[in-house]
Amino acid sequence: MSFRSPTGLAESHLRQHACSSATLARLAGILLLLCPALALAEEHGEVAEQQTSTREARDEGQSSDRVFVDAEFGAGAAERSIGFASRQGHHRLETRVVPMLHSKLELGIANRAWVLAIGATYQTSVATTAYQYTVAGPGQVTDSRSHRFEGGVTVLWRFAADIGLGAGALLGYGLRSWYSVAELGEPAFTMHGPIARVRLQWSIGDRLMFWAEPEVQALLAITPSFSAEAQLERLGLAYGGQGGARVRVVGSLALDLSYRESRATFHSAMSSRLSDVERHLVLAAHVRWL
Repeated sequence: MSFRSPTGLAESHLRQHACSSATLARLAGILLLLCPALALAEEHGEVAEQQTSTREARDEGQSSDRVFVDAEFGAGAAERSIGFASRQGHHRLETRVVPMLHSKLELGIANRAWVLAIGATYQTSVATTAYQYTVAGPGQVTDSRSHRFEGGVTVLWRFAADIGLGAGALLGYGLRSWYSVAELGEPAFTMHGPIARVRLQWSIGDRLMFWAEPEVQALLAITPSFSAEAQLERLGLAYGGQGGARVRVVGSLALDLSYRESRATFHSAMSSRLSDVERHLVLAAHVRWL
């Protein structure tokens, strides 16, 4: 059995205390090194959480339904050519290129995936001079007016929103008419019927969009006096389309440049047919209210 002196015991306690102090110092140093890393990780976690919350809020805002009103007002150039045969011979009327006015109003609901809207469009020529040519006699010149109106429901599906692609359709009713100030050999007329249109669009960012809309229209009626003069059949057909581009200028204001062409035909009992071709080039201001 061995005995330690008081001095040895004191030295042993001092050595143990020194070891414990060194260990605590090492642990404190490690904690000091870890604290900035932990603080940085916590900060990054908070930032990531905030970004996730912001993205979720944005996605929720984009996916929520929003009611909107679209309005378009513009002007452009129009051309119309009409031809048919009657007992007096072949008639042809041309307006050549004349000024025109354009307006459109649309009310709808939209979110990130789809759009549903109801709207109406009206276009009319201004300061139009009509030239009529006939086989039976000399040509005539008079002031005239051309009108076009349509209304319907539009559905659009953004099937590839990440690359800006969308497709949709319009179902509605359309009317086109023409009349002259002076009585011509070709009487004034109005033709109308249901219209169907397919829309394809491509958006590039938030500033630029292109679209194309082929269409077909069943003409169920035409003015009786005109139909009797040309001996037309009861039903007619119109086909054509329109397309253009939209550039967003600032905020909810954009500019639309579009071109439209449509050909209407009615078969006749006189081994001929009515042909009505209209062409429109329009520059319009487009405004959306949410």
